[in-house]
Amino acid sequence: MPKRLLILSVCGSLAMFALGCGGGSPKTTTTTGGGGGTNNGGVQFLSPTSAPTIEPGQSVKLEISAPTGDTITWTLQNGNGLGMPVGTLTPSGLSAVYTAPPASTTQSSCSAESSPPSPLQMNVTASDGAGDSASLTIVILQALPCVATTPSIKTCVSTSSATNCTAYPTAGATSIACPAPGTLIPTYAQGSSPQLFVVNTFNSILMYDGGAQTTPPVPFGQPPFTWTVSAGTLPSGLSLSPGTSSSSVVLSGTPVSAGCTAFTLQITDALGEVGTGQFFVVVVPSPISFRITNTVVNSYVGETYQTTPIEALNGVPPYTWAPAFSNGSPLLTPPEDLPPGLQLTFPQNSTAVLSGEPTASGLVNGVATSYPIYLQANDSQSPYPAVGIPTNLPAITANPAPAPTLCAREGTVSASAYGGTSGNVAANAFLKGNYAFMLHGFDANGPVAIAGSIQADGTGKITAGEEDVTRSGGSQTVTVTPASSSYIVGAENNRGCMTLADSSGNTSTFAFTLGSCSNNYALSTGVLGPDQSACGVMVNNGANVPAGLYTTGRMVEFDGNGTRVTGFLRMQDTSSFSGSLSGTYAFGLSGWDSTGKHYAAAGSMSAASGAFSAVAADLNDGGTLASTLTGGSGTVASVDSNGRAAGTITVGSASFSLALYLISRNEAMVATTDLLSATHPIASGEAIATAGPFSAASLQNTHMFHLGGVSGASPDVSIGDITFDGISAFNGTDFENQASTLGKTTPSGLYTVDSNTGRTTFNASGTSLNFDHPFVAYILPPSASLTKANCAVPASCVTGFLVGTDSTAQDGIMEFQTSLTAPPPPFNNQYILGDYAFGVDEALDNLTATAEGFATATANSGSLTAGSLSPGLQDYSYGDPNYCLQSNCTLLVPEEEFAGSYTVNTDGTGTFGGYNGETVSVTNGRTVFYVDESPLNLHPSVVVAEQ
Repeated sequence: MPKRLLILSVCGSLAMFALGCGGGSPKTTTTTGGGGGTNNGGVQFLSPTSAPTIEPGQSVKLEISAPTGDTITWTLQNGNGLGMPVGTLTPSGLSAVYTAPPASTTQSSCSAESSPPSPLQMNVTASDGAGDSASLTIVILQALPCVATTPSIKTCVSTSSATNCTAYPTAGATSIACPAPGTLIPTYAQGSSPQLFVVNTFNSILMYDGGAQTTPPVPFGQPPFTWTVSAGTLPSGLSLSPGTSSSSVVLSGTPVSAGCTAFTLQITDALGEVGTGQFFVVVVPSPISFRITNTVVNSYVGETYQTTPIEALNGVPPYTWAPAFSNGSPLLTPPEDLPPGLQLTFPQNSTAVLSGEPTASGLVNGVATSYPIYLQANDSQSPYPAVGIPTNLPAITANPAPAPTLCAREGTVSASAYGGTSGNVAANAFLKGNYAFMLHGFDANGPVAIAGSIQADGTGKITAGEEDVTRSGGSQTVTVTPASSSYIVGAENNRGCMTLADSSGNTSTFAFTLGSCSNNYALSTGVLGPDQSACGVMVNNGANVPAGLYTTGRMVEFDGNGTRVTGFLRMQDTSSFSGSLSGTYAFGLSGWDSTGKHYAAAGSMSAASGAFSAVAADLNDGGTLASTLTGGSGTVASVDSNGRAAGTITVGSASFSLALYLISRNEAMVATTDLLSATHPIASGEAIATAGPFSAASLQNTHMFHLGGVSGASPDVSIGDITFDGISAFNGTDFENQASTLGKTTPSGLYTVDSNTGRTTFNASGTSLNFDHPFVAYILPPSASLTKANCAVPASCVTGFLVGTDSTAQDGIMEFQTSLTAPPPPFNNQYILGDYAFGVDEALDNLTATAEGFATATANSGSLTAGSLSPGLQDYSYGDPNYCLQSNCTLLVPEEEFAGSYTVNTDGTGTFGGYNGETVSVTNGRTVFYVDESPLNLHPSVVVAEQ
């Protein structure tokens, strides 16, 4: 008999740079009966329920159901109408086994591409003798009655089935070879044809014999088939496994290293006939990932664009950047598609920097024009580099000059859409009443602390106010000049600016973003969209008026006068202005001493009858620690009409003169008013009511924290969470950024609480870790019924003031994260939805950027852990020169639009802002602490975002 060669078709890309196209089972055409055929009622096929397809010599077990007591008769017929049935049927009550006849050894000679015959069919019937029966058809694959005289390999390019195959080698092809070392093989092609095997990623490809592409699938050769690798080897981690029948085999696995491997695949049929094919598999490295800071989507002709670093991660340096890559398309011709005037530079090999100043030539017909960012990075792995593209980079829009002007116009709120009659309500109406504010930072001469209060009339006028401004040259208490002071709530309804003129002749402008509503007004997402409804609208005496007023905000000085300060404002409860402070308070202060060292203090005290007593504190002056001080005292005067009270505190050898601005009986903003000297720092902070006696049970469940200080003359900030067992043990997560050097620890150990002062210490036990920088806390025990909704009043969720005990002199705050009841972990993106007013908490040197703004958090479809932050606006003041590479850098950028994303883990940690994990964050569902981890950010800070 002449040698019979099999025709192979392999569903995978052959000699293309990967094997691949996912697969599917061969399609079949069948006739069924009983559970897939005729059925007279009482008898039914249970298994199989539709016509099975088997190969010659194979068996299949049949099972039926029938009425109890019936006697079943099994019969076998030839379904092709070609005479007697073939094979054997062995019945046994309600089951039977059918065995197909062996393969025929008679073959006729014909063309390799002859059409195969119809499959052989057998009909099996089960009846009970009472008129009930069921039938099932069994399909038996037959051999192709011809001999292939020329071997041919086929390559399927379909990703779902063994169709649309083309012959390989193609005309003119002389060899099958791996890509040359150094060839760039982008993983973005994965999911299309061809698929790629990627290091540490599972993938599988179905491979078929040539007949699998026919309908019905009749093999070229006599089944069953045997598959082997007859020459070469498969990449480590990959193997062959059986397919849906012997006509197919699966190449699958998780490769462990990149490279290209050639091998020969052999298929042998039941008669010993053999077909072979030569193949290679390319395994590429895991793609490069990226870390990108908040990407500003708007640029303005003639205005400096905020520098955006894009850092390549998890590759092998050095990197090669290709700033001309289109996502999903071949490389384009340089230059990259950016607004004219912007450019990509590469100050660090792993980092690309987008910066510049847009020119008018970037405007099409003089109007705003959008430019996508095309960027690719390749590393130096061998033999094939890892390749990556930054995903989710929004297009950058070039806008005509000038850039937006801070507080250009007042906004309005649509009344008809949110509870009122037709018409609008002026946005200024949502800022009305007494508001206290506290800011700290630097001017050209050194540290600055500002605390004050204003009265807003709801129409943009400031009718009264008072400020305490402490600088390195001295301290002033000044009154606000109403005739020259004003405010505007802008078009976004919760953002604006405030101009304050004072009795000393100074005028300052502040930018702010407002949040929280006095009526806790919210939409279904929990918080309002600022461009939608502010704090809601109602009808009063036939007129549309605000249903609620803004109660919180983040703010910065934004006037170019050389003072760069950041802080917050809070609505004041004027009923607390009568009398003086009374009760027990915990406090926290931070600032700078006369030598430029960071200063931090935390403690507790009692107030009554115009006096402070039982003052306890820990003070850290640039690493010089005065610890566990007790027995301090002081004075506090009566409160004036602006909520201001003067005070003094002495504890240990330290003494402070203070200005306190009451927010309520439970909270006051505090700033020192002493002349900066060797014994008097400039510091500011808060005092919040607490209650003893204290114990370990005062701290239970989970809290989050932020800290900031200085290490090696550079800012050193941390955020994280801490879980307390209420008895003695704690554990947590601590993320640190020290001048772009990042760290993460998981501290655990024991804590102790002083019953009189609330002072709490943390000590690692055994081999456990402590926090990146040790600290003590003066605690405010939270109520057991506290939930994230209470955090609309920020002081309600503060659970401790922190002071570092090492040379970094860190200060910080601990806040409620989860209580005894809901909302418990696991957190998900539903906890994050809503609008956020955000701002830099504390500038830790005079190069730290200051900013405030808003962002709206929405959930990504189909995800429980991720979402987008858009749209967003911020008022930004440059500090770090790495973020302002041009010689004509603009210091103040108002109304800057940006976009970003967030993620949240089950413990509330995650990312917030920017793209692809360039921040770290922690949340309780109402407040977020986050830190920018950009490699260019050598002056990091903690940013606080509040709903």
